[in-house]
Amino acid sequence: MLICELAAFYKNKGMTLLDALNALYKKYGFWKHRLITFAFEGIDGMDKMNAIMVDFRKNPPVEIAGHGVEKVSDYLNCECLEILTGAKTVITLPKSNVLSFRLQGGLEVVVRPSGTEPKLKVYLTACADGEPPAVEMLDKMESALRSLILK
Repeated sequence: MLICELAAFYKNKGMTLLDALNALYKKYGFWKHRLITFAFEGIDGMDKMNAIMVDFRKNPPVEIAGHGVEKVSDYLNCECLEILTGAKTVITLPKSNVLSFRLQGGLEVVVRPSGTEPKLKVYLTACADGEPPAVEMLDKMESALRSLILK
């Protein structure tokens, strides 16, 4: 019923639902997300994952796919660092082995180990003017993360 009401509302404005959706994309950007996983099987798998997380904490990337890192949120240490100012704020959520990197242009990378299997999970978010450039940015981000993690 809600969809019918939306269709009627926009029809009165001379728009289709697709027109309304495209107007939202124009106003807020086209957001696209992707999950990539890295399996670390075997006896040394957990050690390798933990070493990657420790390395990201000690040596956070300054850029990913050509976009500078603006903010690093470390949910294990309950700390958020603004790169430009050096300002630190406290994260008041429960501790969790998660790192979030906010990049220029509204891009984001979140890295965490899986809680149920020997995998490292990386969540990518990109925003662009349309779907093709958003997908292209995700591809670049994925390539950069694969290079960082599998070095």
